[in-house]
Amino acid sequence: MGELKNRRVYIVVLLLGAFAGITVVAVNAASNDANMPEAKRNAITSVTTIDTLQINSRSHSTFSPWASDVGSAEQVAQVKDVAVALFGDYYSVGAMPQDMAARHEYIVGAVGKAKRAAELAGVWAADGVADELSTDEKGMLTFDGDTTSVGYTRAVFVVTSWQNVTVQDNTASVQAVGYIKYFNNDGSTNNDPTWQWQLELVRGGSPDNYHGWRIAKRTAAEVPEGVAR
Repeated sequence: MGELKNRRVYIVVLLLGAFAGITVVAVNAASNDANMPEAKRNAITSVTTIDTLQINSRSHSTFSPWASDVGSAEQVAQVKDVAVALFGDYYSVGAMPQDMAARHEYIVGAVGKAKRAAELAGVWAADGVADELSTDEKGMLTFDGDTTSVGYTRAVFVVTSWQNVTVQDNTASVQAVGYIKYFNNDGSTNNDPTWQWQLELVRGGSPDNYHGWRIAKRTAAEVPEGVAR
């Protein structure tokens, strides 16, 4: 796929309850992220998930019944590579320095905001970039001046099991179980909890390191008992 970018943002799930059959599930407090107090983790943002009845059914996938991949072997392989790269780079947007003065300027300064906007435009579908940029900044502001957070340099998406990849023309859907691995400024690493993810991708414009693919939507659910981790 060529050279891929590496950056990071703290984006987590917030418990908001159920609404019209859609549920938001809270992040497991045992996320091993010493740089993110639980109260701050729960204040950052939200990711919608599927109905809890589906989670409790303990089926192979909480998003839909188990299905074979759709698309040619080459298409499926490409979308898997792209999904890993895009999602890791999405979480990498806005990697914050450890120095508090530099961090403040990066979060609120024009240069830092412009950098994040450009990075998000490279991984997210155009019609969602503004909303993602706003979410990113709100999350980062909770760490402005927080000396208990060492900051980070990049993140990667680690897939522990693929469930389904569907590729149809310029759209794709990826279902996988995995977690986000963070690389901190002090040389340490930590992982978010393992989640079941569904990423919807769209393709348009000129080919690039992601073959023109961008993230259009992400949904997440806690991994139910019986699903491969």
